[in-house]
Amino acid sequence: MLEYDIAPLTLSLLKGLFSPFHEHVNYVNARQIAEERGIEVREIKSSDPKDFASLIELTTTTTARVRKVSGALFGKREPRIVEIDGVHLDATPSGWVLLVHNYDRPGTIGAFGTLLGKRGVNINRTSVWACQKAEEMSPYLSST
Repeated sequence: MLEYDIAPLTLSLLKGLFSPFHEHVNYVNARQIAEERGIEVREIKSSDPKDFASLIELTTTTTARVRKVSGALFGKREPRIVEIDGVHLDATPSGWVLLVHNYDRPGTIGAFGTLLGKRGVNINRTSVWACQKAEEMSPYLSST
């Protein structure tokens, strides 16, 4: 993997990161937008495979917090999100995705599902995992 040019992957990550906030972001101007906003972009390659043969990590650091999302390729064509902020999971990144952080109380996830269902959102995949604090949960919902 060290011999591959990862610049196209970096541009894809930047485009995806800026798309919700910048109307005219594309693969050509994504790096320039990062520079204009004072965002440092670092590409780091490692021969240490960790738990996956192909792993990509996106870490964002602000004055308020550090966020990290990791993805891997299962087989040759099945991308998965495998970690979010230190929590390991197996989520397929497709369609619309809703990541919710909530307290672990009866009926919370059901209330989310009911609310989305009343608005015509079909949930075709869901994952729930415990967070670092025992009383917190994070459902991952995806819809097509």
